[in-house]
Amino acid sequence: MPSLPSILPAASWEQLFATPYSPSASVIVDRLQAGEAAELAYLTFKSCRELLETAGNGPADNEGVVALVARADGRPVGLVLAEPMRPRDDGNATGQKRLLLRSVFSNLLWQHKGIGKLLIASLETAARDSGYSSIQTEYTPKLESFEAFERLLASAGWGSPQLFMEESLFWIKDMVDGDWLKRVPQLPSDYELVTFDQLTEADRAGLHVRLNSDDIPQGLSPFAEEEHLVPELSVGLRHDGKIVAWMSLLRSPVVHDALCYRSLYVDPSLRTANGLGPIVAAEAVRRHAANPIAEERPKGIFNTHHTATKQMNFVRKRLLPCCFDTYAFRSSHLVLRPSSSA
Repeated sequence: MPSLPSILPAASWEQLFATPYSPSASVIVDRLQAGEAAELAYLTFKSCRELLETAGNGPADNEGVVALVARADGRPVGLVLAEPMRPRDDGNATGQKRLLLRSVFSNLLWQHKGIGKLLIASLETAARDSGYSSIQTEYTPKLESFEAFERLLASAGWGSPQLFMEESLFWIKDMVDGDWLKRVPQLPSDYELVTFDQLTEADRAGLHVRLNSDDIPQGLSPFAEEEHLVPELSVGLRHDGKIVAWMSLLRSPVVHDALCYRSLYVDPSLRTANGLGPIVAAEAVRRHAANPIAEERPKGIFNTHHTATKQMNFVRKRLLPCCFDTYAFRSSHLVLRPSSSA
């Protein structure tokens, strides 16, 4: 699921103006210290605060999360937060380590004083020293601060922003009543619908073999972000003893009243007019609407990569009439070159 970097998270005015600007202050950047996460939570998105807590666990338990703090005369005035990227189908199967920038922020009285650029430069150094080949970030122009964020990246030498995903939001009560559901084909007789909690060991083993051989793109893995997976609502299709299509549903860690319709996949050899993609998507929608989780998470989020032309057409023609909002995500990255002293 995409992250939402911001340079202006929600915080109290007392926190945002806690440290007056001083041109003579000594500014340094160092690692987040144990026990600081709660104190500095206002310096990142609410959705990133659990990640910040992980960063404060120390090198043995921080799962590779990087949290760097800018301090003026010892007082925190900025924070940058990043985490290791999960494997993704981006056309680059080199296995190189990549870091995902999640948020960067400086206190209001210290904005436009170079704190953001200093934090980004410090993150670059830390990433290079830890063996990362690049840093990437993903964000939406719906953020109030996205223009300032893009200027910061440009000043730090990052690549030009690129469109990579569209995200559509809907109320499940509207989606389950959508006209598109009435046009979904019948399930072919030689296919079997299964939920992820019904997958056999043979199903899972077969999927892992295909994932490891790149027969299935890692970015569409049914096991991606499995800690958020709702297995009883995630739907697969079994054909000839093999899982050939699926729609995985996850509890969104960003939109807390929504399920994320993360991966819609159909085996390329079966992408014909039999409508397997709409079949698994429709089954997932129906299960979401009928499950008690719809009380807690009445919204759905459908993510579509801009390179998935057929899926994009399906979303725009069939799903968008049932959605209340849609917007694009952008990405930018920085290739880390070895230092001159290396």
